Amino acid sequence: MRYFRLICYLLILLMNPLWGSKTFAQHSSYTSGNPAAVRAYEQAVLFYERRQNDKALDALKTVIEKDSNFVEAWILKGNVLDDQRKPEQGIEAYKKAIEIKPDFFAGVYFTLGYDEFRLGRYEEAKAHLQKFIAMPKVDKPHLNKANLIIASCDFAAEAIKHPVPFKPINLGDSINSKDDELIPTITADEKYFCLPCSFRGKICTEIHHGSKIFTSANGKRIIGLKLILLKN
Repeated sequence: MRYFRLICYLLILLMNPLWGSKTFAQHSSYTSGNPAAVRAYEQAVLFYERRQNDKALDALKTVIEKDSNFVEAWILKGNVLDDQRKPEQGIEAYKKAIEIKPDFFAGVYFTLGYDEFRLGRYEEAKAHLQKFIAMPKVDKPHLNKANLIIASCDFAAEAIKHPVPFKPINLGDSINSKDDELIPTITADEKYFCLPCSFRGKICTEIHHGSKIFTSANGKRIIGLKLILLKN
């Protein structure tokens, strides 16, 4: 998602034919005409591109203090907060951007809807994603993804109304180990739990926490595949 947000953000910048000019007062395509706000915003941009998110937020605070209706600043603030895994605060920033100028940029609705979906706010997410797909010039990959999330919202909202019994059981230290365990799968005969993993140090036996391990050396790490018997 960071790359999608960064692309969206760069598209906003490309709307500005004077990007890079030192005459900030001439940036007529920004939603702010305040030179000090524009300077602080472009500083925030540089910090964001360098992944210096705390500094970017500090710069954006200055931007908003100088011009609270600077739409691009609110969008960028949402992006930064998303990258910091603070979706609740990111949502508020995106909503502020939409409140100021609803049709400024379609991508805001996608990111907002995606954040709301992740937080279980299915009705809000669906509404914002529907707004996104209704906007002109939406690219097909994100149109498809938006439709998929909308369908997921419908399913989740209905599933919540009809909960089913669910009692998770810890499978023990064969799986929940200190090793770096990756994408789990179950074999077609449903007999083995297959768990790609990597180990530090040496494995002295093929039996490790009750599982069979097939390994290959990779520098100081050992790449392995755990096969854990689920049933006889």
